Amino acid sequence: MNDSIARATLRGHSRLRRWAMAAAATGAGLLMAAGSALPAQAIGFETIGSPGNVTLHGPFISAIEETVVVSYDPYIPVSVRTFGTSGALVERSPATNGAQTIRVSYTLQKYGANGWEWVLDGGLASGVVSGAVTSLEFPAWDATPVAQGAGSYRFVYGVDWYDEYGRFIGFAFLYPNLPGETACFTVTLGCVANAGWVDIG
Repeated sequence: MNDSIARATLRGHSRLRRWAMAAAATGAGLLMAAGSALPAQAIGFETIGSPGNVTLHGPFISAIEETVVVSYDPYIPVSVRTFGTSGALVERSPATNGAQTIRVSYTLQKYGANGWEWVLDGGLASGVVSGAVTSLEFPAWDATPVAQGAGSYRFVYGVDWYDEYGRFIGFAFLYPNLPGETACFTVTLGCVANAGWVDIG
């Protein structure tokens, strides 16, 4: 492993739904660079404070069909969908030189009458960068919502930075919106991969 990259741990759950930044996907992942120009493919690009660089690994959302046994007597297997998202590489903010805490939260959304609506929060992954460690590798996350209704689903990503004294540095909200970065792994359940989301039937 690169000495400048540490691996963050997944812990607990998050209700951090307050980020206000959107960025575009590139072939290598979704890159948000603080202070960079608006990418041509982006729907919007905002940052608050002084965030660092974020690279989201693709695919950004995968619909995976799994078999769950709901009864063994009689034996009743049921196909369910699990939504998976890849991890992220997050760099320290350039705003301070000391240790920084970085937190990443994943949220599964479904498109409804009011646009993209909350379905399920992922685990809150966090870690500290200091010294020679300049970035953190955040883990992938899987979500199996209780409601398995048809519709359009996507993940959004929130990232925030704090200095060594716990003071806020910056945060970013990211969602992918390009084709080719979503995937379906289903057999009997319908799924179509679209630009940043998947449609399931």
